Amino acid sequence: MRSFLAAFELMRAEIVFRQSEIAPVLETIARDCSGAAGKFYGLVRDKMHTGMTFGTAYLSLAPSLYELGLTERDVDLISEVARATGRFDAMTQGELFCGAAARITEEISACAAECAQKGRVYRAVGITAGVMLALVSI
Repeated sequence: MRSFLAAFELMRAEIVFRQSEIAPVLETIARDCSGAAGKFYGLVRDKMHTGMTFGTAYLSLAPSLYELGLTERDVDLISEVARATGRFDAMTQGELFCGAAARITEEISACAAECAQKGRVYRAVGITAGVMLALVSI
């Protein structure tokens, strides 16, 4: 999701400040963003080169987000942004990108906290198993 966070920030900057169209923004994301976002938006860009609109290209490729390792919640968040991209004025889109970025940041923080908690649990289980194995072998 960190790559999508970077992509949303780039989209916000390009659309709000530079008043860019979506096609050149996707070109920039595909080139500059690594990870899942770069791959996905590169595919969307390629579909748009065949004549599809952003919305149609996104909808046709949305199922591939799961193949990139994203959860249902992640895909819902990205879909919410995609549905609004190009449909509202630049400021409204910018607010949407900021809101999505804030939710992604919260999700990343929650995942980091859960990872730390599980790490402590696994470490405790490993130490306990080692002690039990030492006691059994004595």
